[in-house]
Amino acid sequence: ATVPALRNAALAYAEGDGVARSYVLARRLAGSAAAAGDAQAQALIARLDTRFGDDADWIAARDAAADLAMDDWTGLQLAARFAAQ
Repeated sequence: ATVPALRNAALAYAEGDGVARSYVLARRLAGSAAAAGDAQAQALIARLDTRFGDDADWIAARDAAADLAMDDWTGLQLAARFAAQ
């Protein structure tokens, strides 16, 4: 995986572009790309948070997605992979 690939997948899930729309999966993928410093992924996260605001279901889903993104980041050693690219 590359940072642009993660960001583009996140955008596709957020927009339902060629895949079933999933804001939670979009948040998870964007979280990994944002952790690598991708500004577009950071902007997507901000848009999702603005759209869903303080909705309790969103907050729970967002937090779970962020935890999964962290698991991806550490478990898949994404920092090392991205640094090597």
